[in-house]
Amino acid sequence: TDQVVSLSSNQIGALSTAQFSSLATAAVAAIATATIGGLKTADIAALKTAQLAALTTDQVGALTTAQVAALTTGSIAAMSTDQV
Repeated sequence: TDQVVSLSSNQIGALSTAQFSSLATAAVAAIATATIGGLKTADIAALKTAQLAALTTDQVGALTTAQVAALTTGSIAAMSTDQV
């Protein structure tokens, strides 16, 4: 988790979608809010429900319109009221 926090936006963006989606839930939750909007839409779409549920309200607010549009109905349903 500490390693993920120290990654730059470019470094996180360089991860493949498979690598990104395999990050531990705590690691995903630790990604800097400023970095979230720079992630590939495919990466956001590949996140597991538990990973999405672990995002902070600020992180969710930093998602771009395209990233939100890529989320599945199940993923959105798993989010808390505060996140949405």
